[in-house]
This record gives sequence, C-alpha cells and structure tokens, in this order.
Amino acid sequence: RVEMKELIPHLGELLSVVLVSIAILGFSKIKEWLKVKEKGMDTGQVDYNNRIHDILVETRTLFDADRAKLFQFKNGSHYASGSSEQKLSLTHVVCAPGIANPIGLETYLMDVRVSFLTSFLSEIVEKGHVIVDIDDIDSKFENHSDIVFIRQLFTQSGTKCFLASGIRAGKNKLLGIVFVTWRQCRRIHSPAPILAKCEELSANLLN
Repeated sequence: RVEMKELIPHLGELLSVVLVSIAILGFSKIKEWLKVKEKGMDTGQVDYNNRIHDILVETRTLFDADRAKLFQFKNGSHYASGSSEQKLSLTHVVCAPGIANPIGLETYLMDVRVSFLTSFLSEIVEKGHVIVDIDDIDSKFENHSDIVFIRQLFTQSGTKCFLASGIRAGKNKLLGIVFVTWRQCRRIHSPAPILAKCEELSANLLN
C-alpha cells in the first residue's frame, strides 16, 4: 500500500506527465483542425480572379456595355437516371461607372439549371454567340421556358439587350458563358471581339 506522503515528492513529475499528455492531445487536435482549414481559399485564387476581372473589364469596354458577366457551368448531383444535374452560376461581374452590381439577385443568378435554357444553349453551341433584345425575346426562342427564364434573369437588373458567347474547352465542352449587357438596345455590328475574349477566358479558366 502506497502512503500519500510517499507520493508527494513525485506529484510534480506526475503533474508534468499529465500536462505533457494534454498538450500532445491538444496539438493533435489543432493539427486536425488545420488540415480541415487547408481546404479553404488558395491564395492563388486571388490572382486567378484578378485575371478574370481584367478580361471582363476589357470586354465590357470594347462593347461600351453596362455590365459584363461570367457564368460558369458546374456539375451538381445526379438524378436516379444517372444524368448530371448541371447548373450555371454567376461567378464574376464588372460594371460601368454608375451602374450597380446585381447584389440581391443571387437567387436568380445562382444554380440555374441548364434544362431551363435548352433553346438558348442550343444556339450558343451552334453559332457560338446569341444577341437578344428583351422586347423581342418572344420570337427569339422556341422553348417558352427559355423566354420566361431569360426575361426573369435580365429584367431584374434593368437589361434591355445582351450579347452572350460560349467559353469552350475543345469542340464539345462549354466551360461557361460571357454576357455583355446594356440598359438600352444597341446595334452590334460584330461579335468577333467577344469571341476573342472568350478564348482568353478559356485559357485562364483552365490554367
């Protein structure tokens, strides 16, 4: 039987062992927490976003547009059939001086299902670009859901006319769509400048 008085000289050592054990356990927990935090934003993302922003600024300026927007495709979950629930979301936007960002419209601009835009996307795939006057949109697309959804997407921000062009990665893959928009209708003589900018965006998105 060990008497308390015999343990007293060793209490300091025991306490040290306990504290060291607690510290080791604490550090391991902190290490695990830091591993989770490593999944946060890579600082290289800042440079990436700056490059995208600069290209959009140049695109907006070329067309003297009110806004230039980049929507990117993303794969969602999968349906029971196995098909992908692909979506389109606004990821970057630049505005002319005095033109407001579409803040507060995130509900309309995020996670847009591509199945709502079949006629619109078909034209993007076939022609590479689409020019739309919102007032004449009823005669522009065959699919009524496209008409309703595009009108909802753009009239919320006061858009009257837009030019859209697909960003391709090879022949059969679209990475996203660039929109340049105006609050007043404009005659667009050639979409060539936006097609060139889409090639720049493709290179940067894949980098």
